Amino acid sequence: MELICRGSITRTVRGTPDDQAVLSAPGGQPTIGILFDEFTSRFADKNYTRKYLDAQASGIGLDPANVQFKKLFYEGLFLSRFDTEYDLYQYNFMGYTGRFIIKKDPNNQLYIEKLDKNNLRIVISATNPTNNLEATAFVITDEQGNKYAFDIVEKSIRSILSNKIGFSGYVNTNTSDLGDINSAFHLSKISNASDVNLVTFNYYPAQQIFYTDNSQINRGKKFPDDDIVVQPVRIQFDAEIPAAQETNITSTNTSVRSLKDIEIVGKGKINFTYLQGREDTNYTHPQQLQKLDKISIIDFSGKTIESYQFLYDYFSFRLLERDLDDKRLSLIKITKYNSTSAKEFDYVFDYTKNTANFTLGKDHWDWFNCVQPTDNPLLAKEPSSSCMTINLLKSIKSPTGGVTAFDFGSNTYSYVGFQEVDPYANPDNWENIEKEVTYTKTEKNIKKYFFTLTSPKTVEIQNLNSQLANYAWALSFYKKAGNTYVMAGGIGLGRRSRS
Repeated sequence: MELICRGSITRTVRGTPDDQAVLSAPGGQPTIGILFDEFTSRFADKNYTRKYLDAQASGIGLDPANVQFKKLFYEGLFLSRFDTEYDLYQYNFMGYTGRFIIKKDPNNQLYIEKLDKNNLRIVISATNPTNNLEATAFVITDEQGNKYAFDIVEKSIRSILSNKIGFSGYVNTNTSDLGDINSAFHLSKISNASDVNLVTFNYYPAQQIFYTDNSQINRGKKFPDDDIVVQPVRIQFDAEIPAAQETNITSTNTSVRSLKDIEIVGKGKINFTYLQGREDTNYTHPQQLQKLDKISIIDFSGKTIESYQFLYDYFSFRLLERDLDDKRLSLIKITKYNSTSAKEFDYVFDYTKNTANFTLGKDHWDWFNCVQPTDNPLLAKEPSSSCMTINLLKSIKSPTGGVTAFDFGSNTYSYVGFQEVDPYANPDNWENIEKEVTYTKTEKNIKKYFFTLTSPKTVEIQNLNSQLANYAWALSFYKKAGNTYVMAGGIGLGRRSRS
């Protein structure tokens, strides 16, 4: 079965919503979205981010004394008065993927700025009647003139409860409302260049999914507590400086629209059914979640031609310093049934397991890493090749008996932290490993252990001729297989090996 269906445009809010002014704190002033610029009249204070970005791009109007820009930088940074980032929209449908942002011209008309080079045309097809800066639907046209309408909207409400404890006794608890936004736009129909409907997509009624994320930051100080007495300025600015402890609880409530069926006009339907309730521990209310149970292919007369049943299990794992196991849903089998409900075949999914019972943590990128039971989970963040593939898809067994195996390798990157890496200095992404073996002048023809390879690799030994130019010397390297040694290469005066 190959089914590439549905399609969505998802929205990532960066900062605060571009098309709203949200009240980030009770009694305070709202944060003004980036689209409320000097050409709008809704607020007395204008958001000059677009004007500044245009001036930066053109090199015209970048006056350091510009009062508008000074106000933007100060109040945007210190008072969260202005939104300074465009929200990111990402689409994925029928083999097409890409990104765009929404901008506004001097006539207060919204337009799309694509971030990818392709031949797709993207337009905003509808806006909110009470807020013409809020897009509610899009149409994407492909190279053949086919039109894809995205107007099934999912909405999300997000809020933050934060608590700060200062170094000198300052305590502040605050709630922030981050707005009610259109967070996703699902594909509703496909029509051809003559506006004849080819495919329609129907969805179940909206279902509320509530999600909570917790985070905490702890900071230390370099001055002793006694300094507070002799330096009262620390008390005076305790509310302004970064707190000793910051705790944030972010709550998101999303109205999810699950795909019900796809109708291919004049030919038939593809129906989707779901089961309610899951056990994933990373959700506050997993009983609200659904899992796809069955896909049925139905012809134009209403007869079921074939169906596919989904079977699931759960990954179970425990992270360092956790008292309880975490669980994540996993797909283990898809079974096909024919028109008489007789079973035809299975697709079986296998995943990499923690057979060595490693103690698990999470690295900088949130992949599993191998840690020691005594490690601090906040500091033990280095990646581990032995653990990062745990719970990843290992293989798919097909009905014919063949197996598709997945081998995940390390990424090639151009930065280590904030330090840029010269890609031409190491074009093959060599891994540099330092090992030390000591020989005295009197030791000759003696074999000593150097290193072990767990898989076939190309090894290059650094040439030491320039460091030992005044001595007659040579090193030979042997590969040990059982009790047998096989010469693999050597270095010395005038010699260099790569084996």
